[in-house]
Amino acid sequence: MAQEVDAILLSSLIDIEELYEYAPCGYFSFLPDGTIIKINNTLLGWLAYQRNDVVNLKKITDLILKGNRIHYEMFFRPMINVSGTVKELNYDLIKSNGEILPALINANAIKDENNNLLAINVSVYDITDRKKYEQELLFARKNADAEKKRFEALTHLIPEIVFTADSTGNIDYVNKRFFEYFKLSSEKFDSKLIISKLNPPDKIRTVKTWLANIASGQNIELELCLCPQTDKREWHLVRAIPYKNSDGIITKWFGSCSNINTHVEALQRKDEFINIASHELKTPITSIKAYLQILEMSDIPPTYKSYVEKASSNVKNLQFLISNLLDVTIINSGQLQLNYSDFSLTKLAHECMEQINVSVHTHTITIENPANELFNIAADKERIREVIINLLNNAIKYSPEAEDDSFWK
Repeated sequence: MAQEVDAILLSSLIDIEELYEYAPCGYFSFLPDGTIIKINNTLLGWLAYQRNDVVNLKKITDLILKGNRIHYEMFFRPMINVSGTVKELNYDLIKSNGEILPALINANAIKDENNNLLAINVSVYDITDRKKYEQELLFARKNADAEKKRFEALTHLIPEIVFTADSTGNIDYVNKRFFEYFKLSSEKFDSKLIISKLNPPDKIRTVKTWLANIASGQNIELELCLCPQTDKREWHLVRAIPYKNSDGIITKWFGSCSNINTHVEALQRKDEFINIASHELKTPITSIKAYLQILEMSDIPPTYKSYVEKASSNVKNLQFLISNLLDVTIINSGQLQLNYSDFSLTKLAHECMEQINVSVHTHTITIENPANELFNIAADKERIREVIINLLNNAIKYSPEAEDDSFWK
């Protein structure tokens, strides 16, 4: 009994005609000559037609644009006769008010036992939103292409090499300056071509630094040598920054490569000059030191002997400064060596004070140390001496009384 009730209830719930009329997609059927013989309410609503205005009165060619009619005759009809199906055709249907309904059409043929075509059933899907999306996508793509062309046009005017790379660091664009600099006739390039232009000793270091920064997402800045010709090397500064989308994900890298060879050569010439000058100064300083040593061993009044000792101390300081000039290359490379020793900071401060007092007569320098403690420390004595003397000189130079002292003007 329960099964009979369920069957009755199920049959009452399932109304095939009702499902057909109000399905989420449109349906219609037409004869081989195109005459529409059936259409559901969904499609009628989309096209703003009454059923009596369509059924047996209009043909499928009356509901589609002229361009689609040509396609219907040349493709749709032969295909439906041969294979019996047509899938996913984009047709523009004409509404009663003349507006257009973008539609996706699927069709199936109904044939008799002799394979004669009786009618065609068609399902219609409204793809208005999809068309809008496709148009927006096409518009965005056109804008992107236009922006790309503008970007490339601007980079071609820049005298530096400009490049872009994808999120993985693979360089996918270089401007014309790249090809001009390396005298390349073809604008086809790949990573191997770029790597081949690096100075051989720099290749491994450059690639490692590049990949490490790409992985970390940090800005890239490195100096390297490029080889525009086999026997030529020129220094360049490469900079690159990541571009992130709204989600903070790196999608692109933008970079430049500037020729700094003139600047590097100027620095090298400066270092060479300092080295030569330092070596040339050594000879007269050594002579002065020798004469002072002779004076120290001579029988001279105590007052003059004190002056000679102070002069000898200053000569030692001058030798130290010259030695620093000789180490300028090491200083620039950040590899300066410190000579640690144990000494009294108090005594060193007194020595620096006496050294300053000899040349400055407008100021009096005193050291407050009531306990007379030595304050022994472990440091580079000559470096600390430089710091103290610089502090004292600056204190004197920028004090009001220094205005009348021509030594500091």
